[in-house]
Amino acid sequence: MPFQIASSEQKCATCTRWTGSRRATQGNKVVEVESPSARGPCSERTKANTPVSANQHCSKYERWSTLRV
Repeated sequence: MPFQIASSEQKCATCTRWTGSRRATQGNKVVEVESPSARGPCSERTKANTPVSANQHCSKYERWSTLRV
């Protein structure tokens, strides 16, 4: 069963810079990832595409444009 993160949470999976595998569901109000420890590259320039957890957050957060709050 996939792990769900609400679009209102400032987590990497809901950030435009996180490029891991994810899917917007429930009218784009929820993001589903494989697990809370799912990892994907972050395109934020200081991270240089370093894989980070979907459940992390950082000060460079920018909401994924697909999502509605």
